[in-house]
Amino acid sequence: MRCFTFPRKISGFIFRLLFVALIFIILAILCKSNLTYKDYIYEHIYEKNINFSYFKNIYNKYLGGVFPSINFNSTVSVFNEKLVYNELSNYYDGIKLSVSDNYLIPLLDDGIVVYIGDKDVYGSVILVEDDSGVDTWYGNICNVSVNLYDNLEAGSYIGQSCDDYIYLVYSKGNVFLDYNDFFG
Repeated sequence: MRCFTFPRKISGFIFRLLFVALIFIILAILCKSNLTYKDYIYEHIYEKNINFSYFKNIYNKYLGGVFPSINFNSTVSVFNEKLVYNELSNYYDGIKLSVSDNYLIPLLDDGIVVYIGDKDVYGSVILVEDDSGVDTWYGNICNVSVNLYDNLEAGSYIGQSCDDYIYLVYSKGNVFLDYNDFFG
């Protein structure tokens, strides 16, 4: 009598799935059993900025990605541009770049889209977190072409400028950073 065994790719995926489910169950039990754990988890997940790249890097390091043996890069990027601007000036916590009207905006660095929405003086914003945990805010964006939690490569098209300018802001852990350290 022959026993059925799963191929290595499927068993690796099942292991990863069970591991993530186990972590979720443990956190759920901790939240239900003790209010201190619940408050701590709530504070760090809902009230503070979550560093998605940190968790992604740990997951990829120890578990090798969700589908490590399957190559999803079968498509070629059509839009792979560099940011071109006419003039740069300081603007609140970042910079204002003068661009052509309805300029197609490329992503400056690889990262994960962690926010899409309005921010005070920056208008419609796309916030992208890179692997080091630095958030890049792209402001004054129309016709957004990305979705929340998209993992994007540098040069990818993210949207259009609403007018003839865009805003760039760099932050990490709710602290604004000097754009000179990242831009240019």
